[in-house]
Amino acid sequence: RFSRLAILAALGLFYSGVLLTFFTLPLAVKALLSFTPEGMTNLINASNYLSFVFIFCFAIGIVFELPIAIMILTKMGIVTPSFLISKRKYAIVLIWIGAAVITPTVDPLTQSLVAIPLMLLYEISIIVSKVIVLRKKRRELQG
Repeated sequence: RFSRLAILAALGLFYSGVLLTFFTLPLAVKALLSFTPEGMTNLINASNYLSFVFIFCFAIGIVFELPIAIMILTKMGIVTPSFLISKRKYAIVLIWIGAAVITPTVDPLTQSLVAIPLMLLYEISIIVSKVIVLRKKRRELQG
């Protein structure tokens, strides 16, 4: 039962990341293209753009698996909710650094479109970790 739910959640999270990227990436590209100085022409190759979109969608989809990874680590006893809460500041800094690395541009709009959902996913991961620990304690009390 656990593995079925984990697989369904993983698929849902992956496709959520892909959908978010698919709908926000064109806005970010449009914003970037608006920075082109007058007298310069943008040359965007369709195959390069499509490969960029696919790679970016895949990367964000993988990153959206954070709650599943935290769930598995909590289940194994490697991570606890208190650990996640105590390391929140560091996680936020790492999320913003990761968003800067993942995004191909230096504009804060694109970086924010990646970092803010990741910060929300980190908070969801803390909640998921708490639920797993509470269920584990409840099972120990019953058995």
